[in-house]
Amino acid sequence: MVWGHKHFFTSVDYNYTRTALDISDSSITAHVLTPRAGFRGNLGPFRGAAWVGAMYQGVAQRFRGRLTFNSMPVRFDVDEEPTDPWNFLMGFRWQLSPHFNLMVEGGVGGRQQVYGGLTYRF
Repeated sequence: MVWGHKHFFTSVDYNYTRTALDISDSSITAHVLTPRAGFRGNLGPFRGAAWVGAMYQGVAQRFRGRLTFNSMPVRFDVDEEPTDPWNFLMGFRWQLSPHFNLMVEGGVGGRQQVYGGLTYRF
């Protein structure tokens, strides 16, 4: 969902994923929520956008299976969840030319991540 007014915008992304692994009796469920707010237009000599936001990653993993050590079977059952599901985001998109855009976003706080992309529009 996205909303904008003049040079300001907000967006909220939500993704849900459920995976059943075929190599064990395991499953993974993930909820990812990402609200952002920012400015789009001229930023000094640059044209693009800058924003701040947050990301929630609610990931629940359950690993179950059996391993064999020295002909002795060992069963395991592990439930795993994040200790700090929220972190803050900062990002920007820079219009390098009418056809190329560079985007970088980073997360800080309980989790840290960086991702980026170079886009060509024709």
